[in-house]
Amino acid sequence: MKDDVLKTAFQGWDQLSATEEEVLAYEARLKQVLDEEAAKREAELREQEALQKGLEQGKREGERERLIRSTVNFLEARFPEEDKGTILERLNAMTDIEELDQRQKEVFRAESWAEVKRIL
Repeated sequence: MKDDVLKTAFQGWDQLSATEEEVLAYEARLKQVLDEEAAKREAELREQEALQKGLEQGKREGERERLIRSTVNFLEARFPEEDKGTILERLNAMTDIEELDQRQKEVFRAESWAEVKRIL
């Protein structure tokens, strides 16, 4: 219908003339539709949250790998004759980026291989 007043009037008439069973059926269907919409929205929000968490975790992992790589590159240049196997294992075992960053700074200031081994 194009006339909004008539449309509203007919909807009001339908509501007034509905039996109790029809009203209950209508309300049950309305609740079902609203519940489905809410569930869909909740799923979308969970998906967005998971994606954001994954992006943040990927960023942190990339930063961790960059710190390890730059530390190893420094050690290769500064102490080329030393075996870096154990040091690399220790670096890879570190999961805390802040700790890894702090250790890297200490390693960059190290004067000897013994000092590097003490730091790591």
